[in-house]
Amino acid sequence: MRRRLRRTRRGGEGCPAPGTCRARDVPLPAMAAATHPGQSPVGRQPCGRGRSRADAQAATGCDGGLDPGHPRLPGLFHRSACVGLADETCRACRPPPVIGPLEPARPGRQRGPQRRWSGKIVSPRSHHPGMPVEPAGACPRGRQRPGRRPPRRGASLAVGPARRRRAPRSCGRDRRRRLRYHGRMSAPQPDLIFDIGLHRGLDTDVYLRKGFRVVALEARPDFCAEVAARFAAEVEAGRLTVVPCALYPRGGESIAFWVNPEKDDWGSIDRAWAAKAGHAVTEITVPTITLSELFDRHGVPRYLKCDVEGMDEECIRQLLLDGRRPDFVSAEASSFDLICLLRACGYDRAQLVNQALLWDVRPPEPPREGRHAAVQFTGHHSGLFGRELDPRRWTSFQEAAERWSDYFRLQARDDRLALGWLDIHAARRESLADLGVG
Repeated sequence: MRRRLRRTRRGGEGCPAPGTCRARDVPLPAMAAATHPGQSPVGRQPCGRGRSRADAQAATGCDGGLDPGHPRLPGLFHRSACVGLADETCRACRPPPVIGPLEPARPGRQRGPQRRWSGKIVSPRSHHPGMPVEPAGACPRGRQRPGRRPPRRGASLAVGPARRRRAPRSCGRDRRRRLRYHGRMSAPQPDLIFDIGLHRGLDTDVYLRKGFRVVALEARPDFCAEVAARFAAEVEAGRLTVVPCALYPRGGESIAFWVNPEKDDWGSIDRAWAAKAGHAVTEITVPTITLSELFDRHGVPRYLKCDVEGMDEECIRQLLLDGRRPDFVSAEASSFDLICLLRACGYDRAQLVNQALLWDVRPPEPPREGRHAAVQFTGHHSGLFGRELDPRRWTSFQEAAERWSDYFRLQARDDRLALGWLDIHAARRESLADLGVG
């Protein structure tokens, strides 16, 4: 059974006369008479001030009051409130500390690593053999109420194999520092867009024409080569960077990617997703990368467009874990969890867009994002983004989730009434304040 022992308060400086207790001025024989059963009285040895540790031990038989057989307590005595404790030069002949009466451990969570001495020990052993004990109630420290946490300045210290093991405090502290660093040093770059899911480069073409720099991610090597050749001037000027990798939870690996020859926009690392509708698929091997690695290499974009078959939710999950936030994000609203992840990222305004209705959408003029680019959107485009979306259709995430649920409920009843598929755009209210979005 684990026991909690109580120590006395440290006295003044200097080495007192042998046989007296500095904290209470109680003769040692009187204190020794109140020993706990099983303890033997121990008198104080003469002071070894000015001598080496070996000489003091040979002359007095004192080992600094430390029991070499005890696993942890000797290391605690260097800051002990022991009887007749001398200063640091008298460490060699330090006597055993005076320990109060044994008390059962009180309930309460043990706090983290101790930096200051609390005056209490929680030990799996009942006592240190041979220690004189102060009479009950003589300890200057008051008794704590049961169930009460230890004071912050002096947390209880658990020693021995029975102590609670917990992760170092530095784990959470380092993560908080990293998030604060990302928040200060990695603000979104106003002229940068990430095109996660390049495909044949239709969206990238629109972004380049509007004057943005683009970092495009695509797993298929043939699509990467096609887009790089088509926009060779932009690649040479540094306005376009094509990354031939697949988004994955771990970067630097090689994984299988499934290509659908009939529907080339259905390629995915998920074989079931790529083989929808019973299509035949072929396997290729592609390298992987994470969203955090893209942020580290190229910076945080103003707008993150994600259209990765079967990996949209993973992309938003990585965004949540990273801590850096673009001003605007869009992804295919393939699951309710994805909407929840976007809300957890800190975005508070959402807009659902039916991609089957992009044929009737025209870019606004004058433009609200970059330069004006006349384009006829198709089902392979992602459409407008950011501030160019209809300001009247921005809603709260609760309203967006209800509309998403209504859409799929109607689609389950009659798929001819709920055509197309939905993309969700997310933003923060302050990014849309001048548009009258509440």
